[in-house]
Amino acid sequence: MLLFYLPFILFTFSMFAEAYHHPHKLPQNYDYKIVVEDKANVLGNTAELRNSLVAFYNRTGISPAVITVENSDWQGYYSDFENYAYDLYVNHFTDESHWLIVYSTPDGYSSSDGFEDWYLEGMQGNDTDDVLTESVTNSFNDELQKNLTARTRYTVSSAISTSFDDLTPTVMKSKVNWAMLFTSIAILAFVCLHACLMIGINPKARKYAKAKPCSDAAQEKACEYCGYTYVVDTCTECPHCGAPIPPEDQPGARFT
Repeated sequence: MLLFYLPFILFTFSMFAEAYHHPHKLPQNYDYKIVVEDKANVLGNTAELRNSLVAFYNRTGISPAVITVENSDWQGYYSDFENYAYDLYVNHFTDESHWLIVYSTPDGYSSSDGFEDWYLEGMQGNDTDDVLTESVTNSFNDELQKNLTARTRYTVSSAISTSFDDLTPTVMKSKVNWAMLFTSIAILAFVCLHACLMIGINPKARKYAKAKPCSDAAQEKACEYCGYTYVVDTCTECPHCGAPIPPEDQPGARFT
């Protein structure tokens, strides 16, 4: 019977393992040269941006890359911007250890033009998944999009560098998925309880192991003082004269 519960127990322990995540730095066994290509000419001075990318690489082992393009480079040639970003990745890198950020802007756009129809896409190699989890990339994308829309505070270059600066200090910290942890605890507790009941383990059985069974019929005795009857195991004094009932006839005496 215990073999029936083995898959559930193994599944629960696998959930425990997944609930705790500790990222590991990527080995430097690939061409980790950091790439910054400003085809759209919107980055300006990239010194600050490069410093941010280098700091991220030193912390994670993942080589970040930034490429800016104009909308005409891909619109009309690709079904969507994501497919274009994928092609940029495979054409620039032969490994799975880069994180490419692609930014696209209207042709010849100037900050004085007002509204900008820009696009943003991130493309990561498979080897980066241990560090760049879905929650990490979602948080980064939200931060970067917020910075890119705050054009009075950030340029395109500083928006990207600031987003990396905010991510780098915490990206390698261990994380606990509390929802998964509590779920696995609940499942394990249920499985253990169900197993105990199925094999006949009852916590109350030990508590009352020495208890003596009593008759289902009520027992009556005569009071030693007044002669009237009382029901055994229901009172400590005679209901008629108030005299004390013998200890062996008082409530609970038969279970001690």
